[in-house]
Amino acid sequence: MKNFRELWDQAKVQAKASNGDVFEIYAQLSGAQIVSEYKDKTSEKMEKAGYKFHLNDKFLYLTTLSGKSKIIPIYNPEYRHIFSEAGVIIENKNGFWKEFIYENFKNDENLLAVKKQFDHCERSDKIKQELKDYFGIIDVFENDDIKKIEKEIIAKNISKLNPRGDSVPFDDKYIIASEIWDGENLDEAVYITKEPLSRILIKFYEELYFRVYDFAGLEEDKVEKEYSYCSNIIEKIMKFNGIDLLFRKEYGELNRLNHFTVDTANSNRTTLADIKEGVIETLLPLVKKGGGELDFISQDFKGWSVSIRPLDKFLPFCWVFDIIKDNQKKVTCILNGADFNYTNVLSIKEIFLDAWLKQTNVIEFEKIKPTMLKGNTLFVSLQDIDTDCISDITSWIPDFERCLAFTILYNKELQ
Repeated sequence: MKNFRELWDQAKVQAKASNGDVFEIYAQLSGAQIVSEYKDKTSEKMEKAGYKFHLNDKFLYLTTLSGKSKIIPIYNPEYRHIFSEAGVIIENKNGFWKEFIYENFKNDENLLAVKKQFDHCERSDKIKQELKDYFGIIDVFENDDIKKIEKEIIAKNISKLNPRGDSVPFDDKYIIASEIWDGENLDEAVYITKEPLSRILIKFYEELYFRVYDFAGLEEDKVEKEYSYCSNIIEKIMKFNGIDLLFRKEYGELNRLNHFTVDTANSNRTTLADIKEGVIETLLPLVKKGGGELDFISQDFKGWSVSIRPLDKFLPFCWVFDIIKDNQKKVTCILNGADFNYTNVLSIKEIFLDAWLKQTNVIEFEKIKPTMLKGNTLFVSLQDIDTDCISDITSWIPDFERCLAFTILYNKELQ
């Protein structure tokens, strides 16, 4: 009769040749039973075979038949372990180890720490799924049969995939390599997506994904109090990592800024429809150009309006301001509502530059002064303005309000 090592080596050879599952093949060769849901008789089998378990803090330790001690990854739903002497293969996908601990360590002093860690992992899994949904990443491996079929399809198409390239068509979906793919191992190597995704966005997704676990460790009341103005999971994780949405925190939800119009019909002051008065003076002061500076004055801005829209769904802190006169767009401005110095730690800068350039006729970004990438900066497309004057403009327009005012005054002077 073959021992465990011989059977396991044989299973690996067959799995490689057939693109099959090594644990399933081992079960066929050895007669071991695959168990994914906890039952008392399974626990009794392992105990009778001589396997011993104990808790230490939030970890479950196994003492093997040879006397060695090892940690069982009880929080990993993908983990599988062969107990050869008991004739069972434990799968954790249905929470086997969670139920095992709750049933066999009811009075253990470490049980509270284990329960707390399971709660943490469950929150983390929910947030990860929310992040996947936001990026349009699909969990195609819904069950073992589908997983096997999809893996075969991926294996046939993997040669078309550039490990450092953008997504490529995959049936009626798209497929893109992970940032950590080494070009060989298929498992965990690719993402299936609903829509095309660029290499930059996958890099951004993984940067956020690997921060989810720590974010999930925050107390719920802390999240409700300090993250209430964040409208989606990207904003929350970015704030958690120091990229605060200053504009969002100050002025509220984006839906309050969908569209507003300058209206001076019944007043000497400029007012913006649907926006509280305190925002008006900050967002669009009445100014004039004088001595290289812009000073506060009062003028008639009738006929001017500003339409606001998100720059990109993956840049929740940036908005596009189309400045309009008599229904004709004059200039487009981009407001960065976060501290751009922090955004450089992620892949956001590349995403921003790509989205920014789509709003402008300035094709070569290097023509724009590097100072525009520092701090809470306004980015201007400068449509209808000669690109040769970019340096002069950016040298004396330090903030968003002045740039809006300059745009309006510049166009008024052309009339």
